[in-house]
Amino acid sequence: AKQGEVEKAKRELQEAEATKERAGAEADHALKAASGDKEAKMLAEGLTRDGFAYVDNFLGETLVEAVLDEVKHMHASGVMQKSELAGGKSGQNLRYSAAEVRGDVVCFVEGTEEACQTIRLLKELSDQVVAKLEEHVPELKGEVLQRGRLMCTCYPGG
Repeated sequence: AKQGEVEKAKRELQEAEATKERAGAEADHALKAASGDKEAKMLAEGLTRDGFAYVDNFLGETLVEAVLDEVKHMHASGVMQKSELAGGKSGQNLRYSAAEVRGDVVCFVEGTEEACQTIRLLKELSDQVVAKLEEHVPELKGEVLQRGRLMCTCYPGG
């Protein structure tokens, strides 16, 4: 029985090392996408032409799964709260929660929380993309770009 446990632990260690290596390669890819002139130029052209742009496979599967795991952990641990609707046509900033209208749960994070290491990486890489875009999108030059806390949301299935 001991030999089986040792073999299992060795396999799990090898899998963890392989996952770590994939995550490192994917982070390198994301960093290149975040800091490369070619990528920034393509994003700037998309923003100018279409009003939106994206980097396909920005994080890669391993890092995306890690972000998902962090959000699932926050949901399971009760950090996320029921979402609310606010304002409306009257503009009186009424706040209400109606599950039949909106059943999602949400929390706002800085990215510095202990359980948000990959979310922090996503934030940092995204900030680098925005900073690089300032060089290619004239409307962004001289603007002070700020971002508040990050919104993490889980939507009900079905």
